Amino acid sequence: MEQSHPFPREVIESLLRSSAKAFTHKVVMDAIDISMSVERHLLLYGITGLFQIETENASWRLPPSRVAWLPAGIFAHASTIKTVRCISVFFDPSFVTSPSPECRVFNATSLIREM
Repeated sequence: MEQSHPFPREVIESLLRSSAKAFTHKVVMDAIDISMSVERHLLLYGITGLFQIETENASWRLPPSRVAWLPAGIFAHASTIKTVRCISVFFDPSFVTSPSPECRVFNATSLIREM
């Protein structure tokens, strides 16, 4: 299956070439249905709207009160249920050790909401 990204091609290319240990991107997505895997850990926070995220092992809805952690190399499918305004933080795997080899969804802390 061909991968598509919710991020402009130049953002993904910059991310993959970058020596930065962390890389952020803010985006608004109206209706998107994507499958992707990136060789960086991904912290995904939808400021508004609603995502559906699916992996081989689980499925979650991600409202603004929740945050998704996707470890590097995990193949995930994401779609919007309501228009989403989100911020993503990509981490070099050598900079942040993944707390789990699986995706996790958890409550957004005050720090995350203030990003």
